[in-house]
Amino acid sequence: METLASHLESLATPRVSALSGSATEGIFKAHGSFYRWQALFSGGCAALETAMFDPFAVWSGMIAASLQLAQVGQTVSETLVASHEVIGVRSGMIRTALESPLDADYAELGRMVPEKIEAFSKAGSTIAAGWWAMQAGMLSQTRELATMALKGRPPTAAELRVMAARNIAHGTRALQHSVALGARTLKPVHARATSNARRLKRSKKP
Repeated sequence: METLASHLESLATPRVSALSGSATEGIFKAHGSFYRWQALFSGGCAALETAMFDPFAVWSGMIAASLQLAQVGQTVSETLVASHEVIGVRSGMIRTALESPLDADYAELGRMVPEKIEAFSKAGSTIAAGWWAMQAGMLSQTRELATMALKGRPPTAAELRVMAARNIAHGTRALQHSVALGARTLKPVHARATSNARRLKRSKKP
């Protein structure tokens, strides 16, 4: 049997991520947004892997994710309300332009397509960067599980404990960053919709 000292030594041994190294670091730096997301997703991974399982930290993370999810729901509602108001006003402008082209508000009509391209392009870039980072985290987790499976022997009690803590930590991080990804993705669309609604309300005042 392994001694307590060897257990502690094995737990203190730092693990190197499968996506570390100068080659992949250059790729991350070339894609700054992805690099930041990947750093957020995998930050503190070594400390979480070697620390004892803390159920309070897990519950705190889940509660924080739940609160942020509620905030995302509120943001979705605000976006829908603002979009409804903007669509109503602009539909009237389109009708006016068709009936009387000389009286049309071409400045406002000209905003419709470019602003959507800008907002949804930002949202798409956020989704791509966030999902690539989460895939990197899952790849690292799969590598750890494969390493354990290919050792050719049953895992020790210490290894099982570390593996369980790592799996729970990975699941908690995945939940938190999934919710954060939704919030970041919605942000440019929400900002544009609410900004348009406020501006059009001001323009309607005498």
